[in-house]
Order: sequence, then C-alpha cells, then structure tokens
Amino acid sequence: MTRRSNPARDLAEKTWPIRVCIRVPELGFAGAGIDPHRWLTKELGPKGHAMYSAGRPRSEATAFYFRTLEHATRFLVAFPTLELADDTVPAPGG
Repeated sequence: MTRRSNPARDLAEKTWPIRVCIRVPELGFAGAGIDPHRWLTKELGPKGHAMYSAGRPRSEATAFYFRTLEHATRFLVAFPTLELADDTVPAPGG
C-alpha cells in the first residue's frame, strides 16, 4: 500500500532539525491532563515548533519538531511523564 506524502510534515522535516517522537497517552494528551500544544505555543511561539502524527507501526505517536536541542530538552523537562516512542517497549495492551 502506498502512503501519501504530507506536504506540511515534509516541510517540518526540513525546517526543524530536531524531532522527538512521543507515545500518545492511552487517554490522549487531554485525558492525561496535559496540553503540549499550548505549552509549545506559549514557550516557543507559533513558528518555533511543529507537531504531526509520527506514524509509528506499533503505537500512536506524535512527532514534535524543534529548532534546537535546548528547546527539545525544555519540552521534555516540562512533561516528564511522556514516553519516547522508540519502539523498545510494547505499546499499552500490545
């Protein structure tokens, strides 16, 4: 099956060199009581980040794109309960 290209995500891949893939919590970000989009907009501005579906094979994941390692680190420190979607641990229920 052929996957369609996502022009906005393709642009994010070129624009923001740092990508952090996060496993979406079982109840979603809102269900987990966190709002990464609001934090990113407040802390980095609307043009300081991007986020798209990461399309991981065994889990729901979101890719967060950053310009610098400092920005990515600040994000991870702000949300310490988030899990990296590195496919080294089984997805919930999987």
